[in-house]
Amino acid sequence: MGQTQGAEPLPEPLPEPPVTATPLEEPAPAQGGAGIDVTGADADRVDPAATGAADGEDRATAAQAPETDVLPEPATTRTDPPPLDQTGTARPLRDQIAACYTGNTDAEGDDAVTISFVLDSAGLLRGIPRHVGDEAQSAVHRRLFLDAVVALEDCAPYTVSGTETTYEATFTPEAVGAVNIVDSAPLVTEPEVLGTARVDPTALATEEIEAALDLSRSERREIQNRLRLVAHDPGGADGVFGPNTRTAISSWQAEQGFAVSGYLDDLQLTALREQSETEYEAFLQTQPKPKPKRKAKRVRVCKRGVFGVLYDCRFVWR
Repeated sequence: MGQTQGAEPLPEPLPEPPVTATPLEEPAPAQGGAGIDVTGADADRVDPAATGAADGEDRATAAQAPETDVLPEPATTRTDPPPLDQTGTARPLRDQIAACYTGNTDAEGDDAVTISFVLDSAGLLRGIPRHVGDEAQSAVHRRLFLDAVVALEDCAPYTVSGTETTYEATFTPEAVGAVNIVDSAPLVTEPEVLGTARVDPTALATEEIEAALDLSRSERREIQNRLRLVAHDPGGADGVFGPNTRTAISSWQAEQGFAVSGYLDDLQLTALREQSETEYEAFLQTQPKPKPKRKAKRVRVCKRGVFGVLYDCRFVWR
């Protein structure tokens, strides 16, 4: 008990494992699994710089290659035949429409629809085509109608005669049938002639042309006064064109360069009014204003009989 025990010695530290330096990026193991030699695997890796240079060389080579070396892709859309044939003449309208008409080959029977449509002078479709025939139609007929309308619109404009024409065309599931002309507007090649006296100042005005003016009595008095104001006195203004008025008209026509006939047309009447407008306005200021008409009154009128008896009475306006 009296002996002093010494301190137990501390255990010796365990030796530390050797530190092995590992690279930051380890090469990915080959898919072949462990134990497979991957020598030369880095050679399979693609260098981005080298790839970019190779792509640039390929693009430069493709740019230098002539266009004829590149084969075009096969066309997937249908090309419509030209509106003119090999001789340069216009193809029939039926063939022009058939170039865009697909139809419905699944339809059975002798189904067909007739459509009326209008083409203007430029060969364009005008308005909405309409169905011709019975109102009750099946689904096949409706499908044919829609296909026909689409074909009419897709193939426009058409090479036609240059007039606004109404056609009727028959469409079957397989093809376009007959195309007939229903109505055709005449082709206007010259402007409408409104009358020789309207456009030619040297044309001779006749009695018929003056009668077509349908002049009233007051208008004839106006013409007579205007002739007098421009120094061609007709001898009065009574609204009747007698020999003196015809002489005054003839002298005025000769002065103005019109063909002398003694009758007026609308062109000459306009020229006379323009020439005498100032004088005629001053003349109207000197004329007395017409008196207002007395208002009519309703009075009772009777017959007087024997002994002053009134009979047969009635009301009249006076």
